[in-house]
Amino acid sequence: MALVGLVTDFGWGVYDGVLRALARCLGVDAVDIDHSVPSFSPLAGAYVLYNTIFWLPRGSGVAVVVDPGVGSRRRALLIAGRRYFISAPDNGVAYPAALEDGIEAAYALDPERVLREARRQCEGPPWGWRLSATFHGRDVFLPAAALAVSGVEPSRLGVEVDAEELTKLSLEYSRPHPEGEELLVLYVDSFGNVALSTRKLPAGDALLSGPRGDLRARRARTFSDVPPGEGLLYINSFGFLEAAVNQGSAAEKLGVSPGDRILVRPL
Repeated sequence: MALVGLVTDFGWGVYDGVLRALARCLGVDAVDIDHSVPSFSPLAGAYVLYNTIFWLPRGSGVAVVVDPGVGSRRRALLIAGRRYFISAPDNGVAYPAALEDGIEAAYALDPERVLREARRQCEGPPWGWRLSATFHGRDVFLPAAALAVSGVEPSRLGVEVDAEELTKLSLEYSRPHPEGEELLVLYVDSFGNVALSTRKLPAGDALLSGPRGDLRARRARTFSDVPPGEGLLYINSFGFLEAAVNQGSAAEKLGVSPGDRILVRPL
């Protein structure tokens, strides 16, 4: 059975459940990648997608629903890559993964055309399946990804657009500062570990300054290299610099969320 991965900021509840049910109705298997992307953060969604999509089998799709502009005039996209299909809003959330995969074509989805194709396989509720202004994960993104991996020609779902015109977003950001280096927070996991926008490990220990706090962090390989309660900087399992507190929360110490800036000063 063809696979569609799901990356959303819905949390676990009725919305992600509907996506899994609809995937089966459309004849594909849904894989829950992450439904706890920090709300309204395309940057965090891009980090999750970039670091997970390449574990799916070739030919899979991913529906990415981190969409603070839902119902507005923002474009809905289907991106065909060398290995994967990605359906997502045109807010940058799909861009780093699609660029890494190699963009072969990009389509601006026509929601009504997507729904028309989806209804051929899944009739929906007795009162009718109509386009919602607030749930494009169900009505546009999941169906588009499912149809594409099932062999439906993307041009039946939308109009091809220039890939150079897609909203771009980068996961690597570093800006020199008189006292050190400024980085972005990409993601905060459930432990409070803070993924940062570089793949480089500092030469030595550092003082990190966030919006609401500081953290002294030792350059380390893993958590147990420092005593419980102390901070560390290390390269995480996805290859990005990460700040943590052994058996604690770096995010709480720094007071950060995805998109915040952190100043890294050498000690």
